[in-house]
Amino acid sequence: MKPFKKNIHCLSLTIATWLLYWPLLLSQNTLALDDSSRMAYYQTVLKSPKFNEAAKADSAYIFAQVEYAKANYQQARDLCERALQSRPNWGNPHLLIGKCYASSGVICDPSGRGAGWDAQVLLWVAFDEWEKAISIGDSAAEDARILMEKYATYLPEEEYCRRNYSLGNGDEYFVGCWVQRKTKVRLKP
Repeated sequence: MKPFKKNIHCLSLTIATWLLYWPLLLSQNTLALDDSSRMAYYQTVLKSPKFNEAAKADSAYIFAQVEYAKANYQQARDLCERALQSRPNWGNPHLLIGKCYASSGVICDPSGRGAGWDAQVLLWVAFDEWEKAISIGDSAAEDARILMEKYATYLPEEEYCRRNYSLGNGDEYFVGCWVQRKTKVRLKP
């Protein structure tokens, strides 16, 4: 019974935050602002003493969803990390960060196709985030499992990794581009 009450509480906070901020976002044309102005607006809201930490976490996550929809993946990740500062045991920000990484193939692949090595390694950091969402065990866990199953087909093959990069399953790897994170190698099952 407690997990159900907890999820209802999170849902009500999210709905309350949407009801609170969407009029502000729309009335101030925040969605139409340039990136730096929009981020400045977010920071003003997130630093406001008017709201408790739960409302700030919800707000940061909502703002992250806006940035994800605009393909501003680094800003979306930063906002998700802000949400996690206020609510560390929340799977949704980890889920969205993973989606940001998985969606960055075209940005990080020098060929621009989003299908090369630089796109594949992004899945490793995406899997890191989705595993965090699963370990938290809230409503995001099932979505994270589904995404991992979907993207597992795009992981590099063992033969290719060993031959071209001398990497094996579980080896440490640093993902560049905008991500700038250490991860571990994951190979196609």
